[in-house]
Amino acid sequence: MSEISTLEMLAKLIDEKKPKVVVDLGSGYGEKDKTNGHINDYFLPAAEKYPETAFIGIDNDYTPENMPKDLPNTKHIYGDIRNIPLEEGVSDITFDAGCSGWVLSSENGYKVFEEIHRITRNGGIGFIEVGSEFLQVLPKEKTKQKKLKELVNEAYRVGKISDEGGGYHLDVSNEKYSKLYDEIRKIVDVPMEDVMNSFGLQIIEKIPYDLERHEDPQYTYLWKKGEKKNHAPINLLGTGYKMLERIQNELGE
Repeated sequence: MSEISTLEMLAKLIDEKKPKVVVDLGSGYGEKDKTNGHINDYFLPAAEKYPETAFIGIDNDYTPENMPKDLPNTKHIYGDIRNIPLEEGVSDITFDAGCSGWVLSSENGYKVFEEIHRITRNGGIGFIEVGSEFLQVLPKEKTKQKKLKELVNEAYRVGKISDEGGGYHLDVSNEKYSKLYDEIRKIVDVPMEDVMNSFGLQIIEKIPYDLERHEDPQYTYLWKKGEKKNHAPINLLGTGYKMLERIQNELGE
């Protein structure tokens, strides 16, 4: 499938699946809402196009004062997508148009995948839009952890690392540091598909999107609900300075 917009993807799935309930994670605000928050140009247009389908939007930016106005078939709810305030199996189509990219690298970010799996009914489907092909995961193998610890300590020694710019500042002008960072990424990078599959979100297709507006590739991961593997919580590390900080916190200096 070639590049496809959020609204096009959503409409395609609704036409195919005829869902009763659609859930949007990180739903933001419609263009007519007077707010500085994230503008969502697909939630309300889709709800207007499919009046027989119930649309639920979840966002932790909502307050009683700035709650978006609802249509007869929409409901906006304040909530954290790591702890979604919905019952199990309520959603036929669950999607996230970029919100999880910020949340996955936060504390307990892996719970995003657990919650998506929980609220989606058996046989349900959905998609996630994210600007990466990889997630950064702390390896369980002791030999890899030892190597990782050595690389991170050396990166701190040779690189100018700070929390400037929200904690993601990298010493990109330092060739030694850049090489060390690349070596670290080789150890911790895990394909997005592998992580999602382990949480029972079985990848159907990976589709590029929004190529003109972004320098780095952006992808839509189309998935269906499957069996979730039983495993311990995955330690998602994020990228940049925060990744190095979390590795050092976990493994020690």
